[in-house]
Amino acid sequence: MSGQQAPAQAIALRGGEVLAVGSDQTVRAVPFNQALREYKLKKKYELIKDGEKIKYCYMKMPNPLQENVLSIISVLPKEFKMNSYIDHELQFEKAFLDPLRSILNVIHWKEKPVSSLENFF
Repeated sequence: MSGQQAPAQAIALRGGEVLAVGSDQTVRAVPFNQALREYKLKKKYELIKDGEKIKYCYMKMPNPLQENVLSIISVLPKEFKMNSYIDHELQFEKAFLDPLRSILNVIHWKEKPVSSLENFF
């Protein structure tokens, strides 16, 4: 399955626990919970609560929920119709390339091949 077709729950970044009011995780949980209420899906999907482990996806703007980051617990409800708004390129950048770059920097490697004349001598 390519990154362009992967469902949100497969590519979402782990966001940690939802903490006290005002924390970044709490702010990210609010739009998900509001959407569940608006779409009347509270019985089908759980609200994100304090202490809940969350994942999040970067979203393209504009989108129906008007959020650039959307938190989920395990599944992005298909009723939100948000799968086409997932920013797969940014998600790949943040989830894979950024951590890889930090490792490559330590060992002085480049992420892309670089040609130089030193290879000939």
